[in-house]
Amino acid sequence: MSKMTKWLPLLALTIACQMTVTLYADDSNRGFEIMKKVRGQSRMHKTQKGEVYMVIKDKRDRERARHFNLIKKINAPMTNSLIKFFKPANIKGTALLTESKDGDEDNDQWVYLPAFKTTKRLSTEEKNQSFMGSDFSYSDIAGRHLGQDEHTLMKEDEKYFYVRSIPKDSKDAYSQIDYVVSKKIWVHRRIVFYDKSNSKLKTLYNKSVKKIKGMYVVTNSIMKNHKSKGQTQLQVKKIDVGIPVTDSQVSFKGLKSI
Repeated sequence: MSKMTKWLPLLALTIACQMTVTLYADDSNRGFEIMKKVRGQSRMHKTQKGEVYMVIKDKRDRERARHFNLIKKINAPMTNSLIKFFKPANIKGTALLTESKDGDEDNDQWVYLPAFKTTKRLSTEEKNQSFMGSDFSYSDIAGRHLGQDEHTLMKEDEKYFYVRSIPKDSKDAYSQIDYVVSKKIWVHRRIVFYDKSNSKLKTLYNKSVKKIKGMYVVTNSIMKNHKSKGQTQLQVKKIDVGIPVTDSQVSFKGLKSI
């Protein structure tokens, strides 16, 4: 049903200069295996519930805040997730349902607008638009499928793998995505997105990670937009994993519930 397989800190240059780096001309097999381990680590528990505080800041440092609840359930081959806003009052009840199926290279997403009591299925073009005015797109929130890109290990050092992913679909919003992966916890610490002209579009910094029931969960991240000079911060206020989640909670019924 829902597919929100989501792949939600900066490596200090002074430290990087001191590290021994091994370079790889082309190691797509290792790149794929690294990304597979990251995905496996993030799916250690089949359910999640959390409360997230989102702060959107423009280039003039003007801020807008949003609060939402996140529910996720993995029921192979499907992954279902639901985001529902509860603050501020003017967007309360607005919700995003994402459906993902293992092996597919795309996600299905629906937005519920309580003011109009309508549900809208997002087109491919709409998925690449801003998610609720933030620096994340709807497709960023949904996450990418493992087979959606060609993954190449570019280099590694003592702490990190550096993986470059090239979308297989020429119509993809991104031309290239670069990941910095922690060897210790198998979590993305930095993700750089490039636009169709191969210029840096935005960078996601996963600043804080918490270990919950053996699984590492990102609890504080910042997406910086290099074009608009704005940024969006996501702070997880509450989070639990491996807890009861019914199918209806991450379905169209959950999408429209109050």
